[in-house]
Amino acid sequence: MGFFTIAKGMKGWVICSIILALATLYFYTRLGYLFSLIAIFLLFFSRDPERKPPVEKGIVVAPADGRFLNGRVFSVEKVTKNEFDFIESEGIRISICMSLFDVHVQRVPVSGKVLKIERVSGKHQAIIERGSGSQNERVLTLIETKYGFKIGVAQIAGILARRIITYIKEGEEVKIGDRLGMIKFGSRVDVILPVREGLQILIRENDSAIAGETVVARYRTN
Repeated sequence: MGFFTIAKGMKGWVICSIILALATLYFYTRLGYLFSLIAIFLLFFSRDPERKPPVEKGIVVAPADGRFLNGRVFSVEKVTKNEFDFIESEGIRISICMSLFDVHVQRVPVSGKVLKIERVSGKHQAIIERGSGSQNERVLTLIETKYGFKIGVAQIAGILARRIITYIKEGEEVKIGDRLGMIKFGSRVDVILPVREGLQILIRENDSAIAGETVVARYRTN
C-alpha cells in the first residue's frame, strides 16, 4: 500500500468526485475546475500511508496525526475515574488535534483485546472548547492490554466532522499500529491512560505526532 492508497470508507467519495469533475470539465469548463479541485482535495484527504510502529515493550503510540498547520498535541492533562470508569483512580488524557491536511486514518495505540466500542451522540462544537471531549459526538474504544490494564481511545467529532468510522470490532485482538478508524473531516482524538507506577509521558503540548509511530507514553513492564 502506497502513499495514495485510499482510506476505507472514502473510495466512493473519491470516485464520485472524479467522475463529476470529468463530466463538468467536458460540459462546463469553469465549473469543472472547481470540481477538479474538490476531487484533488478528497484524494489527498483520503490518503492512507503505511506506518511502522516501534517494536518496544510497554509503549503507547499516537492514535492520530497532528503535524500540519494547527494539527498538534492539543493537551496533556489529568483525568479521574468520574470521567472514565475504566480508570482505577487517576489517568492521563493526551489529546491530538488534526488539521484538514493531516492523515485522517487513526491507529491503535497499544496491542490488546477490544473490550468495548461505544458511540455517544452529542454536540459539534469546536474541539478546542473546554468540555468538547465529553460533550461532542464521539466513539470510545476500550482496549485491554496484555499487561492487565485498560486504555481508552476517543474519536471526537468537531464542527466540520460529521461521521466517525471504526474499522475494528468488539472482541477483536488488535496490534499496535493497526488501523482503528477515521473521522470525516478533521477533528480530535484522545488516548486515555491509567496512571500506574513507572508510567512515563513522552510527549508535550504543541508537539507534533505521527499516528502509529510517535511514542507518547511508556509503561514499566517488569
